[in-house]
Amino acid sequence: MLPVPGRADGHRDAVFFNPKTKCCTYLPLLPNFLVGAILADGAPDMAEGRARVLERIGKKLGVTPLWVGAGGAYSLMYDHGDGAFGHSEAMRCPYYLEDRIGGGCGIWRHRNSICMTWFCKHERGAPAKRFWDSAKELLMAVEENLAIHCLVTLGFGDAALRANFPFKVPKSQRTETVKGDELDGTVSPERYAALWGSWSGREQELYLQCDGIVRDMEWKGVERIGGANVALLARLARAAYRAATSVALPERLEIGEVNVIGMGRETVHLATYSVYDPVDAPAALLPVLPAFDGSRVPDALRAIEKDHGLVLSLELVRKLVDYGLLRAVDVPSVSTSSGPRPSRAG
Repeated sequence: MLPVPGRADGHRDAVFFNPKTKCCTYLPLLPNFLVGAILADGAPDMAEGRARVLERIGKKLGVTPLWVGAGGAYSLMYDHGDGAFGHSEAMRCPYYLEDRIGGGCGIWRHRNSICMTWFCKHERGAPAKRFWDSAKELLMAVEENLAIHCLVTLGFGDAALRANFPFKVPKSQRTETVKGDELDGTVSPERYAALWGSWSGREQELYLQCDGIVRDMEWKGVERIGGANVALLARLARAAYRAATSVALPERLEIGEVNVIGMGRETVHLATYSVYDPVDAPAALLPVLPAFDGSRVPDALRAIEKDHGLVLSLELVRKLVDYGLLRAVDVPSVSTSSGPRPSRAG
């Protein structure tokens, strides 16, 4: 995702990241137990990351019993920045370490669900992205449930819990705002005290205790705490993983969405399922794709060999499906019933 020094890219719409930021233009929301894990990790390679987390805790902005994250101003810029992701140095993550070769993450071992599951490119294209998106949704739910579980386990006060979980009004009646003190990089002492209750001033202690609660927990315990929501998301993630690792081809295929973003003498540059993952394909491949017209795959391959003299491997066809250049055709099932069943008398 970084431009090659001294070489101009031939494709006008190629997407590269800023070498000074890479994709680290997102400030992760760290659940309390991961903050505790960072503070408890005494390894030398964690020293700088641990110091930066402590610095953020000391500033109190975006620091709650549930999370250590971004303040409202950063979140506002992230949500509404145009072209900022992967480019804006002002949005670079504070845990990004410039002094490491190629840049590195100071909290890598204890990164959150989004940093753990986001990739700019995928070996299996769209099916792999769907799996990692599904894994992200699962892990985000796990983080939220475990963070809440920690506060309940520690006997957090009712008033402080209410401050952390205010009554919600319908979204149509609520206007998202950024408080003035957050624009200045500060937080109201009164609001901060309400969030922390009797734990105010003992933030590090709380985070370390949260780490102790979660550290040795097995998956069965995680599912029990997360309930039906986590069980559902885990099931969907497993299904997405099976799909991403299956090499079976659909019985029938048709041409998908083909967007040409660059052309050469022998190759074409195609946009695919993701703006970050275009592919180069032989130019001779484009004229044969219409042969996939909903007919069976073996029939389409025979037609291509007969009409164009090209032999496409099943591996290539699989890749075309993975990247969305071909897509499955749903064939409606044919009922064997001769008609509606009579209703039972009674």
